[in-house]
Amino acid sequence: MNNPEESAVRDLGRFTVAVLNGQVDLESSAADLIRYNFGIRTVKDVIRRGSEDADLINQILDHIFHLVIYLNEEIIATSGKATSIGMENHHFIELRKRMQLMYEVWLGMQVKEAYTIRDVVQHVDASKEAIMHTYTKCKEFHRWKELPPALREFFLDEKEEVAPPVEEPEPTMFAREDGVVSSIAHEKAQSEEEGKKKQFLAKTEKVLSNYRAKNPDYKTMRELINAKTKFRLEGIYCDNLINQFITVWDMAIDHETVKPEEKYAFTALLKKVFLMMVDKRRNDFATKLYDKYKQDADVLPCLENFIENFQSGLTEAINQLPLDANVLSNNMELFEKTKDPIIWYLLVSPANAVQQLLTMCVDNKGYIPIIGRIFRGFPTLFDRCVNITPLPFEEPEKKDKLLITILHRIFMIGRTTWTSAAQWESAGMMTISLAKDRKRKEGQVERLEDKSLIDPFSLILFCMDELLKNYRKPMKSVEVFVKMLQRLLANNNNNRMLTNYRFGTSFNNNEENVLPTPIIMQLMFELLVEYDGQSIDVCESAREVLKSIAGRMDNDRIVFDRDVCFFLTSENFNQAPWWVKYSLFTWFSNALGKPRRQVPSGIYKTIPEHHLDEFEQIKSEESCAVPECFMRSIFELGLFDVDLAVDLVKYGYGVKFEGSVVEKMALALVDSYGKKMSKRNGGLEIGTLITAILNTFDPIRELAPLNSYCTSYLESLKKVEHLLILFMAARIAKEKQLCAARIRKDDVNVLNKDELLSLNAVSEQIMDIFCETTKAHIEKEVSEVEKIRRDADSLIFSPGFTPEQCKALVEREEREQSLILQLTMIYLKCGHFCRLYQQVPMKLQQLMNSTLEKQFDSQKLLAKRVMDDVLTDQRKTEVVYAFVEQKDVVVEKKSPEKESVQPVKPSELYKHQTQPIENVSAENAMFSINNGG
Repeated sequence: MNNPEESAVRDLGRFTVAVLNGQVDLESSAADLIRYNFGIRTVKDVIRRGSEDADLINQILDHIFHLVIYLNEEIIATSGKATSIGMENHHFIELRKRMQLMYEVWLGMQVKEAYTIRDVVQHVDASKEAIMHTYTKCKEFHRWKELPPALREFFLDEKEEVAPPVEEPEPTMFAREDGVVSSIAHEKAQSEEEGKKKQFLAKTEKVLSNYRAKNPDYKTMRELINAKTKFRLEGIYCDNLINQFITVWDMAIDHETVKPEEKYAFTALLKKVFLMMVDKRRNDFATKLYDKYKQDADVLPCLENFIENFQSGLTEAINQLPLDANVLSNNMELFEKTKDPIIWYLLVSPANAVQQLLTMCVDNKGYIPIIGRIFRGFPTLFDRCVNITPLPFEEPEKKDKLLITILHRIFMIGRTTWTSAAQWESAGMMTISLAKDRKRKEGQVERLEDKSLIDPFSLILFCMDELLKNYRKPMKSVEVFVKMLQRLLANNNNNRMLTNYRFGTSFNNNEENVLPTPIIMQLMFELLVEYDGQSIDVCESAREVLKSIAGRMDNDRIVFDRDVCFFLTSENFNQAPWWVKYSLFTWFSNALGKPRRQVPSGIYKTIPEHHLDEFEQIKSEESCAVPECFMRSIFELGLFDVDLAVDLVKYGYGVKFEGSVVEKMALALVDSYGKKMSKRNGGLEIGTLITAILNTFDPIRELAPLNSYCTSYLESLKKVEHLLILFMAARIAKEKQLCAARIRKDDVNVLNKDELLSLNAVSEQIMDIFCETTKAHIEKEVSEVEKIRRDADSLIFSPGFTPEQCKALVEREEREQSLILQLTMIYLKCGHFCRLYQQVPMKLQQLMNSTLEKQFDSQKLLAKRVMDDVLTDQRKTEVVYAFVEQKDVVVEKKSPEKESVQPVKPSELYKHQTQPIENVSAENAMFSINNGG
């Protein structure tokens, strides 16, 4: 059997056997049984297709006869189990299934008059009488209301309030009572929207019937395509049309058709009807169409060859999208107008259209909200796994969600074509936006189109897949993917990115939506090693991913199995410097079974005895005093995790230092900076650690440049003392670098060039941290003083005189004087620092300019009050206050959007790495574990 008619009869026979064997009771509903046997077709569709061959009518009648007799007997037997109060739930479910099957068969009988012979109809009528008798017996039974309207009308003669659509073509619907179609009826048919709609539907159904009869009416199709229609199709008007389009699909999409008129006519009519539907029915249409293609090989339609000027049409539709998403947000009519053509191309060629739309977002991130909103209106396309024809660099026959496959393709092409960092950042932003739910107003009900297009679990696996490839080029790609993982795994309860996964505890997790946690941890650790000293962003994001996973696993009390614990603690993390290993063992303490944390002797000897079971001493061949080892170790750890270092500082209260503690702190910071796997920009938080050390040891500090002092002055010094230590460290690092350069130049002791460059890098980094930390402190102080000034002014000038007003005035004065003192001290330090440079660094210039500007503003405000009190008309020629406005310093900042990225040659993406990952064990014997064990 090769032709469609014989195949339909064969399918009907199999369905009949399934029903007679009681398979309906194995399915949850009659619709599931029909779907299992016929897919998206109905019983009526199958009977209609088979009936197109007259020789098969008797076979179809025989199948109908067997079905009707069996269902009639089942309905009579099941309905007889009812009582006056109703029937058991499982009996009612069995009855409803058989009623639905009888109704579906009866609809199929209406296809041909030959199927409505008396013997068959009598059995149908007997079933209806049995149901009506049962209904009369227990009319108050609540489950009768669960019957669909069609079954209630067929079996119980209860018609819907809304009359069924009239299938007669217009204008006969407007005929007089005697049946005469007058000119008024014609005019009414042409003018009323309901009449036009039904006339359009009648013609469309006729055209599709002609397709089934293999006699397409191209003339009527052109009329329908060119017809001006303003109405939308929804509800009952779409159901039959959708089914008819699907049933004639294979005949209409004929790859052997060569005439343009025949080739493009069907898709043009399809576009006309599809765009007339409301959004929900478009999605229903697409669901049935994609289900049809799913039956073949889990593929999607690709009708580019059946649409006239496909690419130019898609390009024109894309060009209609405005760059500013707010334009469409405030104009729904404009949004619908620009969205409709895009939705059409998503229906007929999903893979091509999605790829072009996402590529456009990469080149201009302003389109991301609009494209995401359009995609969310077409959810059926993105929630199914499909096969897409692979490109040469893609894995063949890999089944995945459409967006995941297209994103892999876009990023792969981008590796060889994207030339700017902005393109990579836009691609990352676009990808993350697909995993977020749409923003809703407070109290707004959640809708289907508000859901994310990619679930976080699938996106995490996508990023892992990209990072685990043999190539990691260019470096910007690694930064983007690790940053995406950081956001996806962030421990911040993001309500727009719901968690749909669990953390795995072993290497062999085959459960659904379980992350390979050990592999993620191992990968992040490898990235820390591989990109140490190359990319701050990669290392920072990898570190935050590990910390987020640890926090969430700790909250959920998740523990790794024994094999994972052994691998991570004894093999993988064992290669790390002690401060990295200490941090990982602390973060994942519960998950790894609370392993003992290894610390240098300088810290171990300060830990109280009752806590020693939690720690293990790292043996060192070098002789090092406890205070120096303690201070250096604290800063080594603090440059990786400040919070953990602060926790260890509390154990050092008994350490006794000789000499200047402040200078030892600065020297320890310089010695620790730049070591393997340290946070290169961690100094922004190192001020917290410096403050904790000062509070713990309370060392003696110099009061310079103060010759005299008051309490407010001492408070000012206390606020900036961590900045003064940072300044001392920056000065020591710079002098150390200059000294090494002079020694190398004089050939007294020639240093290695790499060592000299390392000293230079450390000097620049500490100077940058000093400038950034100081500037942030100044901004914070100025903001607080301005707030105090505003609050004091509003209180002072209120009626009466109270102690609160006096207190506010005193506080304002003290804070303003404190701010001026801090600014003065910082500016003086910066001025001394400038002497070490031939060309002052840009960040130092910016800090000095900002400090001067704040000093100018503060002193000007103080001077204004003096002028108000002292300057009078009699003495205005004797007192002069003048301020010279500082000219703005034009600083050319490199825009991140202009940062260039070198594309990778395609041939390089397939080369295997020949250089092994560098062993990160520290050179100092202090970092060896138990004599190398």
